[in-house]
Amino acid sequence: MIRSSALDNDRRELKRGALVSTYEQQTIRFDRDIAELAPLYTGPRLAPNTGALTYQRVRSASPDIDENLGAEEKKKTPPR
Repeated sequence: MIRSSALDNDRRELKRGALVSTYEQQTIRFDRDIAELAPLYTGPRLAPNTGALTYQRVRSASPDIDENLGAEEKKKTPPR
């Protein structure tokens, strides 16, 4: 659900629906222009962060995202 408000009061619903899980671009069409959009998470409470995270670089599904890989890492990328 997407709601609109002026100064966080008088909220009214603009759109309701669901987006599918995909890497493809998705569009939400509104009946009028929206000046600013600030998404807020309203789902169940998330578990607290525990411990340090270790990030590992992996190739993405899109070659334009991988454009900042070093020359050696690019050579490892299989041709499409």
